[in-house]
Amino acid sequence: GLLVSRAYLSHLDPQWLFLNEGGEQFKAPALGLLYLFELPLSILGLLFLTRTGIPTKTVIFIFAWSVIAIIPGAITTGYAHPMRIFSILPVPQIFAAVGFLIFINYFQKFRPVVLAGSVFVAFIFALWFFHSYFTLVPRELSSHFQYGILNAFARAEKIEDRYEKVVVSNTDRLFESYMFYLYYKRYDPELYQKIGGTVSGGFAEEHRIDNYVFGRVDDKISKNTLYIINPHEEKEFMRVLYRIPYLNGETALLVAEIK
Repeated sequence: GLLVSRAYLSHLDPQWLFLNEGGEQFKAPALGLLYLFELPLSILGLLFLTRTGIPTKTVIFIFAWSVIAIIPGAITTGYAHPMRIFSILPVPQIFAAVGFLIFINYFQKFRPVVLAGSVFVAFIFALWFFHSYFTLVPRELSSHFQYGILNAFARAEKIEDRYEKVVVSNTDRLFESYMFYLYYKRYDPELYQKIGGTVSGGFAEEHRIDNYVFGRVDDKISKNTLYIINPHEEKEFMRVLYRIPYLNGETALLVAEIK
């Protein structure tokens, strides 16, 4: 019960919702999940929602919607997790919109100025979001999207005929690497099932597809084998053939062989 409560409340943490400590998953750099200007507006909306003339049934529905939508994120691990509470949208925006109406009505005499200022603020935030999402995310967060796996397969494909097999790690930056391989090769799903592709029963289990083996590397050290590994899996007796970089230049993956 305590664990579920902690997980539930983590999705209501203002710091998680509105700020970004740097490199956080599912967030564009320097931005939270919600715009910072929405915070005071949402507070206003929460405080005055029942005083805006909105029917009581509607208010109850909105709050019930909010409470229920967070439950999927509260009963799983790895919280707080925005993808598990997508169904809460657009409730935060409803609260912010109500708060905005309260705000401009309070400054009725300065309505044109308030509206112009609000449009300017929204424009600046939107401009920064587009810059962050389309420029900073690919450059700074490509590791979050396992960038480099397809490039590694492309490199390995050119020289795989020289080896008896290709061993691909299935952890860290190569997690679920066999799925990327199937995508890269445009593997026929029917053929994949016929060769027993789904027999393992789990994405973390070892998989074999043609002469590719996906799993632990340590127990598969042998000559005449090509390896696609994480940087920390490199051994002294390995010769690195290719270093696959992220978009920021940091080494993502290695293609190596035994010396």
